[in-house]
This record gives sequence, C-alpha cells and structure tokens, in this order.
Amino acid sequence: MHSLKDPYQYTLKKAVHFCGVGLHTGSNVNLSIKPAPADSGIRFFRTDLPKQAPLYAHMNRVVDTRLATTIGTDQFRISTTEHLLAALNAYGIDNADIEVDAHEIPIMDGSAEPFFSLLAQSGRKQQHKNRRILKITRPISYQDGDKHLTITPYNGFKVTGEICFDAEIIRSQKFSFDLGTNDFAELARARTFGYVEEVEQLWNNGLALGGNLSNVIAIHWNRKSILNEDGLRYKDEFVRHKV
Repeated sequence: MHSLKDPYQYTLKKAVHFCGVGLHTGSNVNLSIKPAPADSGIRFFRTDLPKQAPLYAHMNRVVDTRLATTIGTDQFRISTTEHLLAALNAYGIDNADIEVDAHEIPIMDGSAEPFFSLLAQSGRKQQHKNRRILKITRPISYQDGDKHLTITPYNGFKVTGEICFDAEIIRSQKFSFDLGTNDFAELARARTFGYVEEVEQLWNNGLALGGNLSNVIAIHWNRKSILNEDGLRYKDEFVRHKV
C-alpha cells in the first residue's frame, strides 16, 4: 500500500501477466501489465486489433456503466475495468501499460484481490516526477434516481458507501474505507453479486457467459441466502464490493 503523502509517481518493477475468463463473453482473456514512463498514466492497448493509439484510463473516457465500467474511444472499447483499476490505485501505480487481447478484462474470482496480489509480487518502482493531485475544495453532489453521491474536502482519500436492498440477506449495509489508514485487503476480496434470475436473464441475452459461482455471488430466489457453498467472505461483502 502506498502513502498518500508520498509526492512521487510509481510504476511496476516488472511486468505481470494474467489469464482468465471474460465475464460477458465467457472467452479466455490474456492480460499483461507493464512498467511505463513517468507521466504516462494508465494506458490500455488491444493486442487483438491492428496498432492503435492508447486508451487512457480517464473519467472522460467512460462510455458505459451498465453492468460494468467501460472506457473507450472511436477506435475500441474495454469493459469490466473497475476491479483492475481499483487494485492499481490502491497499490499506488501511477503509470502502467496494460495489454489485453479482448474487449473486456478477465473477471478472475469476481474481486480485485487477484490483481492486487500479482501487483504486489511485481513491486513498485519510484519515478523522479511528482504526482499530480486532484484536490476537492468544495462539496460536490450528484443524484440519479435513488442513487446519491457527495464528495467533500478531506485530507486524504476516504470512501463511505451505503446500500439498501429488498433482499433479506443484504438489507441496509454501510462501510467506510480510508486509503491512508485501512488495509486494501478489507475490500479487495469482496466479489460481484447478483440475483439468480438476473444472471439467467443475462445468459439468455448472450451476456455473463463467463459468470458462475466461482466469480459471482448468486443471491437465492428466496432472497435469504446465496447459492455459493463457500458462503460470504465478509458479512457485509455486498457494500464492501460497492465501495
């Protein structure tokens, strides 16, 4: 875990490689994360396509947030980026080149933990350039239906999430995480979740073909339990995943 007070940029010490299944295609996906020069940022490259300009992991590149976070340009898109980007941020990687041979990042076990663990095996390399920090100077609020987001000034980076579901196994849950003081392991193992009938509907529409009980928490039709035999990793795993 990096220190928020450290002014320098970081990249990986060495390249790391993943192989997994795409959540929606069900196809095998190969992914490599490589060191990149200072001021490069997080850049994606599609190795299954002809040579193209890099796709930067930037909020202006978000093109879809239904079912997953998808970033893209007129040339190509990459979906299911959220777990990988969370791991890169938590580990303190500012610059990295990500090569992937499909239009989605592998789902792995449905959490950020596999990505974070492999990044830790690589280690970080300090680069002699200062990081650029986005500082919040006044409260910002946004609402979309029953979803509400508020950002306020804070000396650090802290996220508090609260969810409310009709399902008895979830109900109302709240969790706070401070990147400066908490261990990312408190969040990293929290997995994607969904209702069984929603997963079946996605299958019927040719989506979530790679989804199964090894990478998704499947909430039972009775809303009181889950189908995963290994149970929950945390009693409030649902809100931890959202955070």
